[in-house]
Amino acid sequence: MRKLLWPLSWVYGVAVYLRNMGFGLGLLKQVDFPVPVVVIGNLSAGGTGKSPLVQLLARTLSKEFKVAILSRGYGRSTKGFRMVSKKDAARQSGDEPLQYVHTLENVIVAVCEDRVEGIRRLLAEGSPPDVILLDDAFQHRYVKPGYAILLTEFSQPYYSDSLLPSGNLREPAAGAKRADAIVVTKCPPQVNVEERQKIREELKPLQHQQIYFSYIHYRDPLQRTDGTHLPLEILKKSKVMLLCGIANPQGLMDFVSSKAIAVETCVFPDHHPYSVGDIIKLKNRFISFASSHTGPSFLLTTRKDYMRLLNPELQHLLKELPLLILDIEPAFIPSDQTSLQDTVRNYIMGFRKNH
Repeated sequence: MRKLLWPLSWVYGVAVYLRNMGFGLGLLKQVDFPVPVVVIGNLSAGGTGKSPLVQLLARTLSKEFKVAILSRGYGRSTKGFRMVSKKDAARQSGDEPLQYVHTLENVIVAVCEDRVEGIRRLLAEGSPPDVILLDDAFQHRYVKPGYAILLTEFSQPYYSDSLLPSGNLREPAAGAKRADAIVVTKCPPQVNVEERQKIREELKPLQHQQIYFSYIHYRDPLQRTDGTHLPLEILKKSKVMLLCGIANPQGLMDFVSSKAIAVETCVFPDHHPYSVGDIIKLKNRFISFASSHTGPSFLLTTRKDYMRLLNPELQHLLKELPLLILDIEPAFIPSDQTSLQDTVRNYIMGFRKNH
């Protein structure tokens, strides 16, 4: 099947090449802003773990700077610039921006499909941000980034992938040359030196590019919908129905399967807008699942999924279910996290000094 799609990938690749050439020759203009702009993105079509890294950087940088996150707001029904509020529904702002608002303090979150317009609107605010994090904007080249972080997944690095539609790449691997740092995500927690070195050799970084390795950390404790918590350890004594609509959920499914006595999965496409019908079916399925086993049973979902469950109509159906929320964040091999955060901080400080 992939071979049949190669001609389409070739046509797509030519279009992307010409677009990138247009920016390289200055035929398509990039806008430079008087504020540090950090881009976090990837070459592939999602699933590399951008949102957790955006959260981590925002949480760290907000201790010292006024931080704004600007996202397209994938899956929202609204258009144009919008400041995101906790009162929003996912359909108004997108599930990931809404997650940022619910999990980060003292961070501005906005959405706008036109990132140039979005930055202009943020800078026009009464108290503009000190730094802007552009979420999933590596291909949004109309904004000239000050520092670009490219993510690639350990199990499917961009150098072994191909262009859409035969593969999963939005642009050729050569686009990685625009990155200042490359983060290899979703590594095995115990990835060894030899494996890391092999990946470095395959990535062929330029002299200025730094390589970091991260893995997924599932936070303890789990959160109930009423804000109280239960230890992650409780899963070892429980049966779990996992509800998720995220990209590449296999790692999450493997993690939950390794923890719980029995697991049943309800998997939807990434950013799936849960409907009343979905939740009615889920509720009936959970009741059947729980009654077929002895001991405690829980419905488990991710924070990102929970943002799409905040609709009052859905909450009414879910209120009788023992729903737990699992938070996901990146963890780095020793020294990498501090190094990446320090590098981004140094870029911001250098920018502010020079401007």
